[in-house]
Amino acid sequence: MRWTPPQPETVQKIFRLISRHYDLANRVLSLGLDQSWRKAAVRHSLRLCPTAKDVLDLATGTGDLAIAFHRKMSQSARITGADFNPEMLLIAREKHSKINWQLADATRLSFQDHSFDLVSISFGLRNVEDPDQAIRELFRVTRPGGCIVILEFGNPGSSICGRVIHRFNRLWLRLMGGALTGAGWAYQYLSRTSESFPGASQLQAHCHTLLPSSSVTTKTLFPGICYLCMIQKNQN
Repeated sequence: MRWTPPQPETVQKIFRLISRHYDLANRVLSLGLDQSWRKAAVRHSLRLCPTAKDVLDLATGTGDLAIAFHRKMSQSARITGADFNPEMLLIAREKHSKINWQLADATRLSFQDHSFDLVSISFGLRNVEDPDQAIRELFRVTRPGGCIVILEFGNPGSSICGRVIHRFNRLWLRLMGGALTGAGWAYQYLSRTSESFPGASQLQAHCHTLLPSSSVTTKTLFPGICYLCMIQKNQN
């Protein structure tokens, strides 16, 4: 993947600084759309893996996607939320006590092979030092027949609407993110990563190459600035 990886120390510093204001900033900066994107991720995930019982949400942050899975799934489902930032996980634990929250590095997961039916990662892959290794780890811990769902921002390509929105976001994120968290530089960094990370078609093609024993589909979400990349692992 042609991608300039972030330094883990920089990512840790960013999320340590903004952790207490992260949820509020997400609601304001996305005009509330981040919640609908996560709901769409849960909906499409459960369509792809309707019998899932064991779920891992990686780069869970303050836990919104893991909590959304918990709300939609049966009481017998086992949800694990994992992140490498302890400050973000502390907030996740405060929000929900029935989810298994764990500190984890996306490129070196401690879970055994084939541990989960469904693995998700939202707005976190572009902040991993080695996204290819993270995808391989997601694939390794997914059971045969299970699925991986990636929710991410990416390069809008030739989309005029996407480019306009991304340019607006560049200014909006820096100014409003700075006002809400006191860390405008952090949101300037995050806006750059969202523009330069591969878009839906690029990531789909890359995952086809990286994971030949799987099928990969994508879906762009309104208003075209983020997408789902859904990977189903073959039974064999």
